[in-house]
Amino acid sequence: MSIDAHFHLWDNNVRDHRWVRQVPGLGETFVLDDYELQAREAGIEGAILVQVLNDADETSDFLAAASRSPFIRGVVGWLDLEDANVSEHVSMLCSSTHGHSLVGVRHLVEGETDPEFLERPSVLRGLCALAKEDLVFDLVVRPRQMASALRALRLCPELRVVLDHAGKPPIGDQLDGEWVGLITEYGQDERISCKVSGLLNEAGSTWRERSFAPIFEHLFDSFGPSRLMFGSDWPVCTTVASLDEVVQWTTKNLRSLSPSEQANVMQATAERVYLKQ
Repeated sequence: MSIDAHFHLWDNNVRDHRWVRQVPGLGETFVLDDYELQAREAGIEGAILVQVLNDADETSDFLAAASRSPFIRGVVGWLDLEDANVSEHVSMLCSSTHGHSLVGVRHLVEGETDPEFLERPSVLRGLCALAKEDLVFDLVVRPRQMASALRALRLCPELRVVLDHAGKPPIGDQLDGEWVGLITEYGQDERISCKVSGLLNEAGSTWRERSFAPIFEHLFDSFGPSRLMFGSDWPVCTTVASLDEVVQWTTKNLRSLSPSEQANVMQATAERVYLKQ
């Protein structure tokens, strides 16, 4: 059994998910019942629901969904990190009716035009507010933003961080040198864990013909299995692979690890980082 550390839900009838409507196959509605059925068939026994939009109402809806479904183990939501009253907002969100399900916060940093967005004093104040509530910050960036992000994280040393989608490395015949160096640096910070997620989408339709062994080996060397966690990135993954295929592909790439190390990646790391188990 495993824990999926990264899945999404959305309903375009409720709010405008413009970016997903632009991706063929993602414009429909994706609901929890559909995900849970596929997840259980793939051996997943619980999951972390991750924000899709920089939208506080979406976070409220996700927290309410988690209160109704034990399958949702926790929610990584969103709040405005630059708000002048961010500390109060974080505290209010955590103490709200369903706030006990909030395990982290994410902002779509990869979509920011400012490559040093996280280094803004207003954003740093927000990150430190998350640390005070012991919430995880899910970091979604591309390699060009990773150096700046790391500088920002060092200014908030109490913040626990999860790097989404392994930093979205370019998928090619050889490892990208910039990504390799940055992942090595990230791995040296014991506060930072990393999601083995989203890689098939970075590769696109050619993922079945590619070897991901060098990427996995570098992640093993940099973070170790105790700071790596599996994430399906459903339903985004469905544009190239089924949920079951993502699980099987992940476990195949973990075969060089011991059973206990594989269990870390597939379950224990997510439980420890998000659920403090």
